[in-house]
Amino acid sequence: MDSNLSISEVSAVAMARPNHQLYDCIVVTKADDFIGTVTIKDLLQKSMEIEITSAKHQNPLSGLPGNLIVEQQLEQFILNPQPASVAYIDIDHFKAFNDCYGFENGDRVIRFLATLLKTTFPHQFIGRVGGDDFVVALDEAVTESYFHTLTQQFKDHAALFYSDVDQANGCLIGQDRCGDRQTFPLMTITCVVVNNRNHTFTNIYDLTEYLAELKHQAKTEKFRSVT
Repeated sequence: MDSNLSISEVSAVAMARPNHQLYDCIVVTKADDFIGTVTIKDLLQKSMEIEITSAKHQNPLSGLPGNLIVEQQLEQFILNPQPASVAYIDIDHFKAFNDCYGFENGDRVIRFLATLLKTTFPHQFIGRVGGDDFVVALDEAVTESYFHTLTQQFKDHAALFYSDVDQANGCLIGQDRCGDRQTFPLMTITCVVVNNRNHTFTNIYDLTEYLAELKHQAKTEKFRSVT
């Protein structure tokens, strides 16, 4: 097996061998040069450690990896010589919905978006960094247009979380923090993305700061166009 393969890929191939070869050692190579061998015991033990670590840092509400695993993925993105992208996604007007409909309904929206992301990107990394913020790491260089279908699907379904009255009005009428009557648009998502063909970063702090600035600009333009 090539040294660049993941633990899960090696485990799947190894355990698919005939019974009489099942517990043979695995020969590891790099560019066809011999590196060493790995026993099935060591392989399974490492695989179990990875699963435990993943479960330990998994967000219980969304079932997605949390901040620690997300940071590891961002570090891999920075070092990755192959085409790759990182998308930063959050829900517009989620707080207004959460305040009006309650946190249980807000949790339903979070779980829906998590499921939509997993369905849309089944073989890519998806993490939740808290609140209504998500990160998707892709193994190809893409731009925001790549997420057009996702944003439309969320917009169409998100309306169903509102009452018939709010759906008919096309907005949520509630109160702001000062108790004043306020009109809030229905939920949508904002998605910004950076790829390693157009940008390079030296650390994850520069990367996350850049994504946060992109998100701020995107939301400012979106809300300005609405008003």
